[in-house]
Amino acid sequence: FFKYFYQIKSSDFIYCNAPRLFIFCAIASIFLKKKSNYHIHINYNFYEAILISLISRIKSTNKVIFCSKYVFNNFNNNFIPLNKKKISIIENALSEEFYNEKYKNRFVLNNKKSLLKLAIIGTLKPEKGQDIVPYLAKNFPKIDFFLIGKDSKDNQGWIDKLKYQKSSNIFFQTELIDIKEFIDRNHINIFLVPSKWDEPFGLVAIEGMSLSCITIVSNRGGLKDIAKNTGAFIYSREIELIEIINNLDSLGRKKLAEISKNQFLRTKHHYSFKKFSEEIRRNIVF
Repeated sequence: FFKYFYQIKSSDFIYCNAPRLFIFCAIASIFLKKKSNYHIHINYNFYEAILISLISRIKSTNKVIFCSKYVFNNFNNNFIPLNKKKISIIENALSEEFYNEKYKNRFVLNNKKSLLKLAIIGTLKPEKGQDIVPYLAKNFPKIDFFLIGKDSKDNQGWIDKLKYQKSSNIFFQTELIDIKEFIDRNHINIFLVPSKWDEPFGLVAIEGMSLSCITIVSNRGGLKDIAKNTGAFIYSREIELIEIINNLDSLGRKKLAEISKNQFLRTKHHYSFKKFSEEIRRNIVF
């Protein structure tokens, strides 16, 4: 407590993106007369939402910044309204590392059984929707499916069932340090984000497109806005996902490369690291 308090006392203003510290930062900003900024990355329960609404009404609060339109819209019907004058919506963006990636045509001839190779990245847990993969693998036996991510601690029964359904074209890979090298080495060219829960944003989707992979997302939460902004394919039902993959599988290399480059360019434009940094700086510096 005293360590944080001393740091805040010697600072020009407060920038807080750790929810567990919101109350502390709010109190410190009042007593130390420091302007404070709060970054909202996730959805909150009823009581947490009330706290954020109250924080937006404190005189010392400079800005409450939401990471997506979806997260902000969840607060519109809050019991205590937000102070709209102190609200900014600044969508998350690519890190500098991913933003600096150059376009690469991943749809070139190879000696594999299928041109398409599909990856699902994220911790293995029900809400991430990886349990759709056995169904997809059965429908597309010539396409390889890579599930990349560590096991979640609280879902071992679900994970065991998922791995029990593994077929010869499904590959499990523990969490990676160098995802880009893995994608290159395994000729992956499709990213699938099959989330069943309402994603506050969906960072892995824009990272996939920045790596020149065609990206498909479910219509959950902030993923809908990402699809609208980038041209990522979007589905609401399994049959729609099957149709999307069927369509991609029927296209030639030139058309697939055209789709991936269009998603790549729109992602780099809309989720620019530089624009994000400038917007954050413009909002929190006063």
